[in-house]
Amino acid sequence: MQQSLGGRVISGTSNGGSISPSVLSFIRNILKIDVVDMYGCRECGNISRDGVLYQGVEIKLFPVLELELDGQTEGEICIHSPRMISGYWGIDKLKLLNQSDTMIKNSMAEWISPVNIENILVQLREISSAFVLGNSSCAYVTAIVCPYDSGKTLNESEMLQLIRFYGAHCGLRGSEIPQCIYFERDIIWNVTNGLMKEKKCRAALMKHCSQVKNNLFHYDNVEVHMKNLNLDIEFVSILENVLNCPLKGHINGNNTFLEIGGDSLAVARLCKVYHERGIPLNPSTVYNHQLDHLQEI
Repeated sequence: MQQSLGGRVISGTSNGGSISPSVLSFIRNILKIDVVDMYGCRECGNISRDGVLYQGVEIKLFPVLELELDGQTEGEICIHSPRMISGYWGIDKLKLLNQSDTMIKNSMAEWISPVNIENILVQLREISSAFVLGNSSCAYVTAIVCPYDSGKTLNESEMLQLIRFYGAHCGLRGSEIPQCIYFERDIIWNVTNGLMKEKKCRAALMKHCSQVKNNLFHYDNVEVHMKNLNLDIEFVSILENVLNCPLKGHINGNNTFLEIGGDSLAVARLCKVYHERGIPLNPSTVYNHQLDHLQEI
């Protein structure tokens, strides 16, 4: 298999986030490439090699209540190292996005502020409150919404269409636009049940919504409704494979690729699928046209 890739690569390093053990094993044992896991080899400098800390590196584990991590065996890693950078070249001021314990890191290694997305969603007159969830193994986010009376007349598909359109209108990236939602109809978030005080109690909401979160991010638990789509099932399947997420049937030909969670990498994957079928497709077409046009192509 190594020869099929050219046969000239014999070693390499994995920098930044920790590499998956299964991926590391595949590269070493199947591709026969000696890869060294250099975790944190960016802003922090080299801090470890294959899981062994370098001398002079200090690490402390902090609890993350949002993710129910106690800080004992799992939590947020904070690092002090003599090789850590003091700043970014040419950037005098950094923009504060949100508190670190509320940020979401998706499978594309993008940091997403759920609070920013929630503040946009509640601008809709149909939504009284929203709670955005992420998963480090997925490239998309989901949302639990508490609807106003005007929103209770909508089904999940209609609400999701509204959220997608408004999210794109407000400049959210594809990875920031919720691709699955859940209606919270039975419980009102308030001080009595501990889900709200002056603002949302995110730790309590995370615990309250744990099963809903599992369902939203678990492909096998998603019931796919295709009957209301004006798109071919084969085309929808291509989109799901490219986006690596279930669309639950909540899309139509008027959606854009951005609105259903597409990013630049997903655009490249979609173009590749078309090219493999002998159909020319350039990224600008994907960005500028609706799904029904992409299907016709």
